[in-house]
Amino acid sequence: MKLSLKKIINLSFISLCFLIPISCIGCGDDEYNYGNVGVGVSKRTVAFLNGDKLDLSSELDPAQIPEIIKNSYIEAAELKKKDKELIRYVIQDISSKIAGISSIDLNKDEIPDPILIVPEGDKESMTYSIRIPDPEKVKTYPDDADAWQKIAENQSIEVLSVTVFPKKGANENVSFDVEARANEQVYERHHSNYYHSSFAHSYFTYRMMGSMFFNPYYGGWYGPGFYGRMGYYRGGYYGSYYGGRNVGTTRTTRKTYNKSSASKSAMKNSSGKSVQSKMHSQKSSGVSNFKNSAIKKRNASSAKKASGFGSSRSSGSKSSSYGFGRSKSRSSSSSRGSRGFGK
Repeated sequence: MKLSLKKIINLSFISLCFLIPISCIGCGDDEYNYGNVGVGVSKRTVAFLNGDKLDLSSELDPAQIPEIIKNSYIEAAELKKKDKELIRYVIQDISSKIAGISSIDLNKDEIPDPILIVPEGDKESMTYSIRIPDPEKVKTYPDDADAWQKIAENQSIEVLSVTVFPKKGANENVSFDVEARANEQVYERHHSNYYHSSFAHSYFTYRMMGSMFFNPYYGGWYGPGFYGRMGYYRGGYYGSYYGGRNVGTTRTTRKTYNKSSASKSAMKNSSGKSVQSKMHSQKSSGVSNFKNSAIKKRNASSAKKASGFGSSRSSGSKSSSYGFGRSKSRSSSSSRGSRGFGK
């Protein structure tokens, strides 16, 4: 039976109306919707690349960091921590919380890279430089506190930094503004964003600010022996804390913190100046090599798919044929329990 031209046009129009909405599903301007770029560790898709830009937002979301800082300070206040004990608690708690959600793995051993915190305080603000070991410079992880000190100082990569600004209010009470900033080299898509939040607690007073933000006797809370003095690394630390972890499990089980709003404007301290960490402009060849390797793997995978060749994943496989070249150099199946930093 022949269809009239009018009926054909009507059917075509109906088909288009049905197909267009389907094709648009998932095409929204989601902040982290970069496309289907698999990493081959977990069974869900995680994007490292947006075009040829490296962005680790799916591995450690900068927008969640201010909420972590807020929680750590408020928990310290609820526990009535003071002076050195307060700052010790805050730094260790920040480290533990970030380590609990970070799946950054630049050395590609399927175990999340250790999180290192370097505080940079003065009387107007406290900045926490959040770093990971540089895979080009650190091939094995020690347990000695002095060795971790050297890694944090000279052999690490800053992934982001966060600054806490105190504001004096009525009756000597203090509120705090928080700003997180992503490192340009590992967050190429979002490095121009500043993530802001604020908090307050009646426990904090203006008189406490000196001991909370700067202590000249300890080099501003960071100096020789910091990692040993603050109780970060003791014998067996790396194995006991990271030995039972793997990247895939971290991605699927990690806690989600409230996201802070993004801004293009930086906060300023009481002197009217914006704050940056000492490593904010640092570049690492380890990151460049990781990015180049990821691009090559992605392009090779695309070429295989286009030609119809390449192996497919089996249901029991732990890795994907189109991953970013991750290989196990350390066991990720240890049954040892985890614990917090120095806790």
